[in-house]
Amino acid sequence: MTKVALRLKSKEREFLNNLTKTGNRNSREFERAYVLLALDKGNRAGLLQKFSYRGNIFKTYEGELVLSSVESNKNVALASEKFFFSVQEKNFAAKLSNLEGHMIVVHYKQKNGILPWRGETEYIVDSVKENR
Repeated sequence: MTKVALRLKSKEREFLNNLTKTGNRNSREFERAYVLLALDKGNRAGLLQKFSYRGNIFKTYEGELVLSSVESNKNVALASEKFFFSVQEKNFAAKLSNLEGHMIVVHYKQKNGILPWRGETEYIVDSVKENR
């Protein structure tokens, strides 16, 4: 992660701590908090089809999980949708990279908005287990 991204992540934490401690209540601060806080948490299961490290200014880890609802008798997904997600931790990204092409279950947090140093999607994956 770049120095700029690390500095911005620490500013996110600092801002949220100040907002809760001081009781500041102006609308601009609540707009920022709305983007930073988690909207939803959950699990998704599927085939890890693609995982990459990309970006122009902020390099982030991005993944694509194929969620299949109907499979043929040869374990090929017939009816499916894709779940796009981002990963923030470098060590965790290496683990996911090794699972490319495998069936996995990921735990995610959905944020209210997208911040460029956090990833290209609202969904931040923070844990994974292989689905055998």
